[in-house]
Amino acid sequence: GADDDDDDNTSDDDDDDATGDDDDTLPPGVNCDDLNPAPVAFETHEGVLSAEDFVFTADGRVLSVDWDGNLVRTDLSGGEPVLVAPGIGSGQTAGISMLPGGDIIVADVGAGSLLQVATNGGVTTILSGLSYPNGLEVHRDGWIAVAEQDTGGLRRVDPDTGEFVMLAEGLPAPNGVSFSPDWNTVYVNSFGGGTVSSIPLSPEGAAGPAVLYGNTSGGTAPPWGLDPWSDACDGASQGDTCVLIDQPGTCQGVADVLWCQAPDPFAAACEGLAAGDACSILQETGTCEGFSAPFYCDNSAWWGGGSGALDGIAVDICGNVYVTDFGEGQVFRWRASGEPPEVVATLPDFWIPNMDFGPGTGGFDSDKLWVITRDGGFIYGLDIGIPGRPVAHR
Repeated sequence: GADDDDDDNTSDDDDDDATGDDDDTLPPGVNCDDLNPAPVAFETHEGVLSAEDFVFTADGRVLSVDWDGNLVRTDLSGGEPVLVAPGIGSGQTAGISMLPGGDIIVADVGAGSLLQVATNGGVTTILSGLSYPNGLEVHRDGWIAVAEQDTGGLRRVDPDTGEFVMLAEGLPAPNGVSFSPDWNTVYVNSFGGGTVSSIPLSPEGAAGPAVLYGNTSGGTAPPWGLDPWSDACDGASQGDTCVLIDQPGTCQGVADVLWCQAPDPFAAACEGLAAGDACSILQETGTCEGFSAPFYCDNSAWWGGGSGALDGIAVDICGNVYVTDFGEGQVFRWRASGEPPEVVATLPDFWIPNMDFGPGTGGFDSDKLWVITRDGGFIYGLDIGIPGRPVAHR
């Protein structure tokens, strides 16, 4: 039947879903009842560059920042990364998104700034003076929502002028940022607190008070804490020696944002071992995991069965909210109908910083949620069954 657009959640609409809601905003052929139950099947691919965050282009390519600070483009073919823009910012970046016109927005953690990379490769600074800008997302109206992990703030930033207003303050270690399908809510998760906050938005983009949307009820932190990279350089200076859990290294970074650059202790614990072999870190025992070398040492008890260190966040077309758990390699989902969070997948990687639904091109199916790794060189396609929410650039 045809949509009557009367906003009347009754049976007079042939397109009502199982909860009685009008599906007038859904694309043709999409049915919320097609959502796959948890846990879902997932596929694994190599070749896409590991990164802290990424954004899909309309033609199914992946844009991300490599370890040398270059903006590069990769795809599922596994070929060499294509350089888009060299030397982005300080070299320590986090969130990345795309404006409606195609320019790329990058959070430069080390410099505390937002960068804009034009389609011709030129780089400009939109806004400076941020404290650990991390997750970010572009609204359909063209403004940027960026979370400041160290200050608990969420800003709405005008990319043309750099002017901003605070959408929220006092959030617990805000990290990932995403919008609802109707763009009237912004979701922000917490790195370490296991929580997701929701913030209502007016049509003009003004924000209401933040409220608790959900909690993964994470366990205790591992013996070395949730962020040993930064903790190892607490109170140190650039170039000082450090120890990353049990691996010697050097403190590097910009200004007072330092981290310990050292061999990966989780991979070092499995050097020369095979998947399934016992391993140990600081006398803590674990198991070598992964699909191929280098394997990494893991133990669910280190993360309490869920660390609460929520990193990436995504929302599907029907309003279900997904987060990645940094500590345990889990992807959680809150259904829009209000049930407690469920584990959609437990992946063989613990550092899964971000994810996004596919564009339906380049092999990235639109009804799969694609989760990238930071170190392992893999991207996982989770079979969700329905596509993601609209995005500003396509």
